[in-house]
Amino acid sequence: MTSVALHAPVIDTLTGLVLALTILKSCADLTRDLIRSRRGGQQPELSRYSPWIADRLEQMIRTRIETWLLYLIGTQNVTARADLLRRAAAAADPDANPLLREYGMQAGARAMIEPAIDQLTQRGLLLGAEPLAITAAGRRQLQHTLRRRF
Repeated sequence: MTSVALHAPVIDTLTGLVLALTILKSCADLTRDLIRSRRGGQQPELSRYSPWIADRLEQMIRTRIETWLLYLIGTQNVTARADLLRRAAAAADPDANPLLREYGMQAGARAMIEPAIDQLTQRGLLLGAEPLAITAAGRRQLQHTLRRRF
């Protein structure tokens, strides 16, 4: 009875409409900025948008790099740190990997490689001493990730 007196369904509908219009406006602004930056050959400027977008993208790429490093060590037997860094640097080359350029990660991907190796070691997924080796926990995580993705 009180919700009818307060016209709650109307208020809910208006609130939803305002939120939907705000989201659509943000989407249009982002699309316009992306088209302008693409035409100008520049990197899109995402700093004025929600910071979680850029943070989430960086976290996703960092996780993919860590998974790939575990894969190289666990299945491809790349056990020398220098070999691992060489292969990772080749993969982080924007000419060889156009997705890095599309995501604006030309410089960032190479800078993420060594910290990713250190992070894997700190989390106990990788034995940091040479020869590099994947731990049982690292193998479990790699298998879990591969099962989930494929």
